[in-house]
Amino acid sequence: AQMFDQARRRRLMEDLSGTDDFHYFPGGDASYDRARDVVRKLLGTARHRCLLCDVFLSASDAAEFVPFVKRVRLPVRLLGSAWFLRQKDVDRGPRQGDELKRCVDALRATDESIDVQCKVLAGRSSAPVHDRFMMIDDDVYLLGSSLNEFGRRATTLFRVPDPDSIRAELEKWWDGRGGLSTPLEEWLSGQPEDTRS
Repeated sequence: AQMFDQARRRRLMEDLSGTDDFHYFPGGDASYDRARDVVRKLLGTARHRCLLCDVFLSASDAAEFVPFVKRVRLPVRLLGSAWFLRQKDVDRGPRQGDELKRCVDALRATDESIDVQCKVLAGRSSAPVHDRFMMIDDDVYLLGSSLNEFGRRATTLFRVPDPDSIRAELEKWWDGRGGLSTPLEEWLSGQPEDTRS
């Protein structure tokens, strides 16, 4: 009976993973590659709206995923966190925020059809959000981990069944109402000199 129950559960997971509603990535190199392919495929479907919200959003994430948005001049909105972007890339290297700005500038310079925009969520010691989200048109996806390690360890991605409230919250964060976010360039110019690279 236990073997039949395990087989039934495995089939259920496989059926769910066969849709864009739910994906399970068990971890490891193959899982990491598959997870990245799934995210890229979803980004490629964006037609009206695209926003990535990840508190650990880095330059390498932007470089790896933004070019997969196929719609010409579709604003690709990146929402990172002040807490993480203030961190040094390596011990004495540039801050994550400076690296992200260089990457965004390079993406814009390399391909004029890319409209990438970046804002920083407020928060001195932590971000106001824990989960990671992708908003693609009217759909919202919840990522079980940050893009930088997505799929390397066991994690999931699923489409939120009732996305309206989360979509409204993401838009509120993006709009910066109540000082919730600031454009990356403006945020960088307001940082003290001793934290600059």
